[in-house]
Amino acid sequence: MVKFTLTRTIGTASFTAGVLAEETTGFKCHTLERRDPDSGGGRKYMYALPVGEYKLRAQMEGLQWQLCVSKQGYFCNAKLTSRENPREADCGCICVGAEVDYASGTIARGAEVTAALSDLIERLRMDGRLSLMPKPCEIVLEVKKSDAYFYDEEAGRINGVEEEDEDANWDFT
Repeated sequence: MVKFTLTRTIGTASFTAGVLAEETTGFKCHTLERRDPDSGGGRKYMYALPVGEYKLRAQMEGLQWQLCVSKQGYFCNAKLTSRENPREADCGCICVGAEVDYASGTIARGAEVTAALSDLIERLRMDGRLSLMPKPCEIVLEVKKSDAYFYDEEAGRINGVEEEDEDANWDFT
């Protein structure tokens, strides 16, 4: 089984920021999602996935593997995507990238990260850790909040967030 962990760190009225990691391979990237579902009010289709554990399925989209959430209802189209703005993605989608602009609530270099995820799935298949056609039970996504998570209802954007240390390991290739 392959397990990805999405750790949410910041929530605003506009977006939820976090980090996606896969421990055994060292994969790590930034994420942006729609508003935190624990923030209350509103309709379900306007929010990110609730905290919990989800089965993922790998499916080919063009020439790349795409990781999709195996869930019914509002989140049936949820997937890891290269979209820059979570408000432009389907309900429950996780926008992945290498750089987050907290002021605008966007994420950059998503195509690079989704290509790296596709390569990772292919390597795991070749190493025998995933079957030739990965089944939903073989890949799991755990969504959780960090101990330092904070939510600011008043902020439409985050100002004053410290930049990541240049030596941080953001090697998603």
